[in-house]
Amino acid sequence: MEANNLVISDGERSYKILKPIGTWGPDFSLIVYEALVLDSNNKVPHVAFKMIKETDDLQDFHEMVVDDVNRSTDFSAHGCRYILPIFKSFYSEIDGDLTLCIVLPFDSHVVSLRSLLSDNPSFTGGLHDKFIGIVLARVLKALRKVHKKGNHHMQITAGNIFYNYRSDTIQLAYAASVYERDTTLDDDGTVCSVNKMLAWALAPEVNDEESMEFVDNYDTEKSDIWLVGIAALELAYGKIQVRSRRELLEIASYISEVKILPNTWEELRQKSAELIADRALPIKKRRFGNGSHTSNTALSTETERRLSACFGSFVATCLDTDVNMRASAKQLKKHVFLKKNVGSLRYFRDVIVKEKNPHVARFLIGGSKRK
Repeated sequence: MEANNLVISDGERSYKILKPIGTWGPDFSLIVYEALVLDSNNKVPHVAFKMIKETDDLQDFHEMVVDDVNRSTDFSAHGCRYILPIFKSFYSEIDGDLTLCIVLPFDSHVVSLRSLLSDNPSFTGGLHDKFIGIVLARVLKALRKVHKKGNHHMQITAGNIFYNYRSDTIQLAYAASVYERDTTLDDDGTVCSVNKMLAWALAPEVNDEESMEFVDNYDTEKSDIWLVGIAALELAYGKIQVRSRRELLEIASYISEVKILPNTWEELRQKSAELIADRALPIKKRRFGNGSHTSNTALSTETERRLSACFGSFVATCLDTDVNMRASAKQLKKHVFLKKNVGSLRYFRDVIVKEKNPHVARFLIGGSKRK
């Protein structure tokens, strides 16, 4: 469908489609447009505009989007500032097809944490955990709101966590609110795509297999907490890559046992593989023993840790494969990591978003010695 210059009305105001600005949806196959609000009194003249037809091949995804829209709208109506709002949603007949239209904040007003990491060379290797604490404290506030309503979020990644310039807030978004200007390409054919993270990074109780298909067997709040742990890793390392879902589960098991995170993602992958190989040996030949103490000691030889021990403990609590042992959002809020790191959002905004104090960022990213 040629949408440029198309004018679409919701009955109150009209939107002129200007140009494609990104993609969204299954395999990022749907287009997001920049649109001009044809209303001189509107304070936000430019918006992001999504369209999805109610067709058989997109029926399941369409239903999920409608559910996302309804939840986002409900949270906005009840004044929840930690969920990214949707400006408007409506149906319109376009080219003879009934089409759901979604009006969103334009990306000059909001930015995903994944975009902040990928677009800034200072942070491609990840954030200092002081800033991660500022982010996750607010994500957990949003998640507690979701869980109190008896719902699950199911879509927590760094790409679904946003900084909102207009409200100066960290906000958690549903998939209906999310799009990417440039979809991330795989480094090689064997690496799990960041764009398909919600297939390969789900909790083990949701999907035990290595299937890359969408899974909707999601019936516990603890599965959301697992994704908080995965998002924490993405924020800490900038980008997480694995060759299979099995490798991710092995890394998570390693973190849950050792509770210390090395400085880089590649080091984490290597140490996880070493522990797996070690466990395959006869007990007398093992370097690391059966408990976490020996593994912890081996990791503690790093003289300068970029990521603190309490952050490692926080992530381990999220990634426990035993659902009963995994923390709840309420329990995580009381974790020592967040009590130490719930800093000012202004600090996050000035250093990470606006780079007013780049020397501070360089000092923190440089790997000061952590206790």
